[in-house]
Amino acid sequence: MVSIDPVNPESVEYAAEKTMERYSYVKKKLCSNFNKLWLEDNDLPVVVKKGSESPVLGTAESNHHLMTVSYDEKCIYFHAFHGLLDGCGSNNIIKTLLYYYIQHRHGIDIKHNGFMLIGDEITEEEYRDPFPREAPGKDIIPVGKTPRSISAMNLSKELKRMGRNCEYHPTIFIIHIAEEMLKNVMAKNDATPITLMSVLMARAVDKATQGSRKNISIGIPINIRPALKADKCYRSLIYNLHIIYDEKIKRVSFDKQCTVVRGRIFLQSDRDSVINELEFQRKIFNVLNGVPSLSLKRTAAKMIQNYNMSDETFLISYAGKSQYGEADNYFEYVDVEVDPCGSDMLLEVFLINGVYSVDITQRFEDSLFIDAFVEELKREGIEFDLIDHRDAIFPKVKIG
Repeated sequence: MVSIDPVNPESVEYAAEKTMERYSYVKKKLCSNFNKLWLEDNDLPVVVKKGSESPVLGTAESNHHLMTVSYDEKCIYFHAFHGLLDGCGSNNIIKTLLYYYIQHRHGIDIKHNGFMLIGDEITEEEYRDPFPREAPGKDIIPVGKTPRSISAMNLSKELKRMGRNCEYHPTIFIIHIAEEMLKNVMAKNDATPITLMSVLMARAVDKATQGSRKNISIGIPINIRPALKADKCYRSLIYNLHIIYDEKIKRVSFDKQCTVVRGRIFLQSDRDSVINELEFQRKIFNVLNGVPSLSLKRTAAKMIQNYNMSDETFLISYAGKSQYGEADNYFEYVDVEVDPCGSDMLLEVFLINGVYSVDITQRFEDSLFIDAFVEELKREGIEFDLIDHRDAIFPKVKIG
């Protein structure tokens, strides 16, 4: 979060304290024994420190919390373990943090609409698990609407094939596009932000890797709260759709590509498909629970992650329009930096202050695919600003 005014440390401390008072149910520590991991309440204060980097989450550095807050002269940073909070859960906490920061920093109360604040009635819907993994799975077979492509293109391997640098060096590129500009392009191409950016990046990767026989597979994390009727839940509640950018899509015009991708997203994201896929995932985790030791669990978890994430060429997540209300007036922009985990690239797309922010995190430094993506933006007449390009710094987390 980039502030218009210099950041006030006392206001950050105040905001963090008030925010954790509102969300006391996220004050957790990760506990383990020889074969189990679980979360327990953590009454220690959440750490607030100067600097852009987070202390190691889950250790004494962070008071064993799985989230921290930090700041420098211009920015406020919220660091969180993705296993605890996804984008939807984090966004509510960030909004509350901004509210109390503005209240203390500027001595005013902005309009409360859309902010979760101290004094609210906190219902069980905010903190209960709407789909516990321990529950027995039903005899449900996934309906087959989430295609897998185990032979999906791997961007690091493609760089190596072309003799380019594919060494691990996390890098982030931040691109801003005016809302009206993208709205006009979407209207012409029957597109939404996620379909438009998916097709543009898939096209960019396809052109940059001419000669590869691997499938380009787009992973799209979606919010499953609506399917579970748990809109207020803070927990990490996402799973990935998969769109294969195949020859059928490549042969048609750009506007029809957007239409096809949009249709495939729709088919995979209806409630029945989501519930069936979740049942399938729950069965996998029930098997994991039966693994006898923590070291074997880690090995099994890596195998599950490879199965679930090795079939994605890149990930793209759309958080929607962030309704920050009057808080918009005090911050220039908000950016998102997420470890792409098993994937080589992650695009985070969201709208704030009339600007679409496209934050592209990749596990290598080479800009081949970003350069190709920029060319696709230009080709469609999309004006943009590349406002930052730097090393990505992810919070470290100690598990077990």
